[in-house]
Amino acid sequence: MAKPLRYRPIGSAGPYPAWMREVADRSGTYVIRSKQTGEILYVGESHTGRLKKTLARHFQHWQGKTAGDTYGRGAVEVAVRVCPPGSAVAAQANLIARLHP
Repeated sequence: MAKPLRYRPIGSAGPYPAWMREVADRSGTYVIRSKQTGEILYVGESHTGRLKKTLARHFQHWQGKTAGDTYGRGAVEVAVRVCPPGSAVAAQANLIARLHP
């Protein structure tokens, strides 16, 4: 059985919480869900050792060729799983299959 995800808030404004800073130079997966409904909104990954930066892009104005979905910080909570760079893409695929975002 898969280990349960631990969802945490990221705050409405200001600096990101300490747990996000602690994964800054790591690789892994993340799940963004609605605080109000619990609906899974997005499952992502970073296999380049920039997990915080990749995750934070979803809470900033993001445009251009690689633009993706953005969310209000106060409206969501996030679960993060750190893993080796070589397994982040497969871990993301497993979460997508399990959670059906």
